[in-house]
Amino acid sequence: MIRRAFEAGWGFCVTKTFVLDKDIVTNVSPRIVRGTTSGHLYGPGQGSFLNIELISEKTCAYWLQIVTEIKQDFPDKRLPYTLHLTQVLIASIMCSYNEDDWTELAQRTEAAGADMLELNLSCPHGMGERGMGLACGQVSPCLISRKR
Repeated sequence: MIRRAFEAGWGFCVTKTFVLDKDIVTNVSPRIVRGTTSGHLYGPGQGSFLNIELISEKTCAYWLQIVTEIKQDFPDKRLPYTLHLTQVLIASIMCSYNEDDWTELAQRTEAAGADMLELNLSCPHGMGERGMGLACGQVSPCLISRKR
């Protein structure tokens, strides 16, 4: 999908959030649940759908290879008279509250060629029991600030 988006001229894409292999999970199926909304904007009893998919089931090696291939096929190009890249690949990564894991995954992803990293420190569901996502973001501001 990223390749097709760049071929169509999109300016950036974000990968599915991926993790080190030791943190891979199996997603449930189906991954959509019914949500509800209410209030003055929509009226009572209105419905919605929520995505409960967790992180990617693909391995870290798979995503690093995808990043490398995409950046080889769509090398950095600058728009005339600007500093902006024409097609930016953002890799979304997530780890538990473990500085070594964050360092390893960030360095490997950067070495694969990602233009930016999205550090998933705010995912509100699914991984709190492992200290990931929102659970990690709430307890580790020092961990993140030290690595800037």
